[in-house]
Amino acid sequence: MKKVVGKRTRKAVGDKLVIRGFYRVAIYDYGPNGEPNHKLVSDSGLCGPNQMTNIGFLNYIAYVLGASAGSALVSYAALGTGTVPASNTGGLPGEVVQVTDQRRPVTTSFNGSTQIQMIASWASGYQTVTTPIVLQNAGLYASSQTSNQSLMCGKTYATQTWASNQSAALTYQLNLSAS
Repeated sequence: MKKVVGKRTRKAVGDKLVIRGFYRVAIYDYGPNGEPNHKLVSDSGLCGPNQMTNIGFLNYIAYVLGASAGSALVSYAALGTGTVPASNTGGLPGEVVQVTDQRRPVTTSFNGSTQIQMIASWASGYQTVTTPIVLQNAGLYASSQTSNQSLMCGKTYATQTWASNQSAALTYQLNLSAS
C-alpha cells in the first residue's frame, strides 16, 4: 500500500505485529561433591516457534499496551514434562513442581529493538526425585506461584532427562517483527 504525502509517495507502515518465541534448554552435570563443573550433557537445540496463549495475548500484550491494571510482565520461567500448551490454557502441561520455587526468576535483556531474551536456571537440587525427570516443554509466567495459571507462551521439544545431580538452564527469546 502506498500513501501520497504532498508530492512524495512513501510506503505505509504495516499494522501487523508478529511475536515468535524460540528457546533452548541445557542440562549440566555437577562434580562428584556437588560442585558445579558445568559440563554440558544435553542441549535441546533451538526450539520453536512457541505457542502464545489467549492469556498471553490479553495480559502480556493488550493490557500492557493499554496500561491496564490487569497487565502482566514475564518474570518467571518453568520447565515441564507435558505437551504443547493449548491456546486457551493458563498452565504448562506437566509443569515440574517439586519444590516451592520451581518457577525460576528470569534475567531479561534486549538484543536490539526486536528481540527480548530471558534466561532462567535451576541448580542441582531443584529436581528432587531419584529417577530422572523427562523434560519436554518450557514456558514463561508472570508469577512464581504454581497455582497462578498465567502462562504467556510455551512449547514442546524432543525429550531430555534431568537427574537430581544436574542443573538446567533455559534461554527464551521473543522475536518481534512487522511481518
